[in-house]
Amino acid sequence: MTMSSTMLESAKNLEIFVPVVVVRKVAEEFEGDVPEERASLLSLPGVRQYVSNAYLSLHIGLRQPIVDSNVVRLYGRFFGFSFDGETRRKKWLLELAAALTLPRIFKDYNYAILDLARKVCKKKPLCPECPLVLRCEYPLRRK
Repeated sequence: MTMSSTMLESAKNLEIFVPVVVVRKVAEEFEGDVPEERASLLSLPGVRQYVSNAYLSLHIGLRQPIVDSNVVRLYGRFFGFSFDGETRRKKWLLELAAALTLPRIFKDYNYAILDLARKVCKKKPLCPECPLVLRCEYPLRRK
């Protein structure tokens, strides 16, 4: 399906509209300060668990797992479980990610796992370059 000029214009308007709505809500309901509580963050338009956890972990300094589709792929390959586009929303996966997120160095862990998942454990993984390859289930199952 190709996008018409009207659809493209609508998408561009939406890209502009959503941040404006978020800024307006932060200004009106939170006196201009981005909230530091999960429930308040989740009340903002377009903010879901990934954005909320990333903000709380990386900016506020609270231990929160950051799970995107790349991280799901890495965990799935490492531990040997099946995954799909909805796995990142599963309670058991979020509990696993929380348990794996190191207490004292959670920011470093989150940055590292996001980078490793995006740069090494890609759709076509670079297993020889991976520091986890000796303990990973994926190379063993591929043989």
